[in-house]
Amino acid sequence: MAAVVVALFLQHDHLLLPRTVLLPRDGCARGDGVSTELCAPPLAAHPLTAVAVSPLLDRALCERFVAAAEAAAARAGGWRSVLRYETREVPLAEIPELQRWYDAHGASRLAALLRSHHVPRGPAGSPPLALALFDSNVVKYDARDAEGSRGVTMHTDGEDVFTFNVLLSPRAAFGAGAHPAGAGTRAPPDGGGDCDGEGPGRRGVGAYFAHLNRTACVAQGEVLTYYGGLAHSSGEPLGWGVRYVWQGFYRPMPPAARRVAGADGGAGARLAALDAELLAVSAPLARAAVTAVERAPDFDRTALARLLANLCAVQGRQQEQLHVKEAEASEEEAKGALDACKRAIAAEPTAGAYNNLALVLARTGDALAAEAALRAGLALLAQRAAWCGARRGARCG
Repeated sequence: MAAVVVALFLQHDHLLLPRTVLLPRDGCARGDGVSTELCAPPLAAHPLTAVAVSPLLDRALCERFVAAAEAAAARAGGWRSVLRYETREVPLAEIPELQRWYDAHGASRLAALLRSHHVPRGPAGSPPLALALFDSNVVKYDARDAEGSRGVTMHTDGEDVFTFNVLLSPRAAFGAGAHPAGAGTRAPPDGGGDCDGEGPGRRGVGAYFAHLNRTACVAQGEVLTYYGGLAHSSGEPLGWGVRYVWQGFYRPMPPAARRVAGADGGAGARLAALDAELLAVSAPLARAAVTAVERAPDFDRTALARLLANLCAVQGRQQEQLHVKEAEASEEEAKGALDACKRAIAAEPTAGAYNNLALVLARTGDALAAEAALRAGLALLAQRAAWCGARRGARCG
């Protein structure tokens, strides 16, 4: 494991020290199948590529918050799908006990942890990046629920997002595959359950990260933190048991909001520097994600289409940025963007995929091809609208 430090949790609102930090450079040294693009500086140890596991809650708090989440779900008429994936969750705002703990302790600890280990340092003299929580839920994965989710496929949380996941369940309470004899009657191995110590490409039930080709294992009460632009899945589908995860998503606070909050000035320059770094790492990470999905034994065409569309958009933005600076570099980036866009359409033709292709084509100067792509996307939208109109009440989001 990478950069393992002694597990230490000081009772201070602004300090959490990770038990484990995973970085591409360590997987490169082990031969884990990490993309060669990520094995060289600065990406090999870049904070945006880091995945950290830190202590946060004790077992008693985890049990209290699971009970509070179940009570909140009962008040709301059951667990329901709030996010864009077919998961079942309850929003943080509907769980008063957890909300109070977050406001009193979690907000400062989690934001400080994200800033310390995942947010790139700004220019000398720039203020610390202010982060604001914009969404948080407790998610329930239940292998017994035919209508519920047993996991999520490869995806990203957003290019301007920083994420935390807290495992509220003991690792002995769930697993992949068939229910093992005696499961739930013994303590899980130190460090956590069925994905502890697994080699590259082996996923278990946890958070599998494409750029590392490895699953990050967490024990009950530990928090997993990472940059939301990292493609990840929940590993193998839940085969037995119940798994509760508290998750949250932070975004950098815009300069206007910082001024209202009375924060220090200079936030605009700080955000501009962050945006530049996000763009610099996004294409290698997107390419690594596409490769991971293509080589996975449980190939998922929908996930591949989603990640190819993301790669298309990312390389299109890089093409636009380079066009101002260096025409030759822009031309090279355009080739990669066009290839990603066309592959995305081949995997799953959508109006959004055609729109991305049109933007890339327009920047290369091929106006006729761009127009054709836009028309193809509009035709798909018209077909979708007609289908939805003929089936009132169907899910047409």
